Amino acid sequence: MFLAHAIAGALALLVLLIPLISKKGGKLHVKTGWIYTGTMVFVGISAFIITPFRVLFDPTKTISSENFSIFLFYISVFTLSAISYGLTSLKAKQRKTFSRSLIHLGPPIATIIIGLLTQIIGLKSQNTLLIAFPFLGHFTSKSQIKYWLKVPNEKMHWWYAHMNGMFVACIATITAFLVTAVPRIWPGPIAESPVLWIAPGIILGTILNRWTAAYKFKYEKTAAQ
Repeated sequence: MFLAHAIAGALALLVLLIPLISKKGGKLHVKTGWIYTGTMVFVGISAFIITPFRVLFDPTKTISSENFSIFLFYISVFTLSAISYGLTSLKAKQRKTFSRSLIHLGPPIATIIIGLLTQIIGLKSQNTLLIAFPFLGHFTSKSQIKYWLKVPNEKMHWWYAHMNGMFVACIATITAFLVTAVPRIWPGPIAESPVLWIAPGIILGTILNRWTAAYKFKYEKTAAQ
């Protein structure tokens, strides 16, 4: 399971850039998007098996390994929630009213709850990663809940939601890779710095906001012609 989890995560990391830069709605975008989605769903589900084992049954566990397992569990929940948002927004693109469906609201609410529990564990163990990273999940989950509870007032609202969900999932994938791989490849102060964990969310989140603004300008300009 450990090996399969790692291989699936590596495959997701390798293909995630393709659907982001390829023609939206094209065959390459759709195929690679589903590959990324499938591998990350497996990564998330496998983390639900690996984490309880490492926390409860692993005879070689340490406080560090327990905290790291809890982080991977949280980031898996966070990623699956983002992917769910990205996919369900496409299916609900014709909606004209708000939604209180558990399918829509359940994942972000679960992410907030698990994020708070993760932060409590982080405070008790004084682990900066467990304290800081869930704030990204709180922010994105709040925006997802707001989206579903709001009557759509933008023509391409579903497109922006899809972009947001899938891009946020990519942020989580990259963060998980950095936290997992960098300490092994380049051990030292950099690997232990909170900047390494937080930077992808700040940098890529800024890119997402600018990208979304560019698409809004494009669609509004097209509609005005």
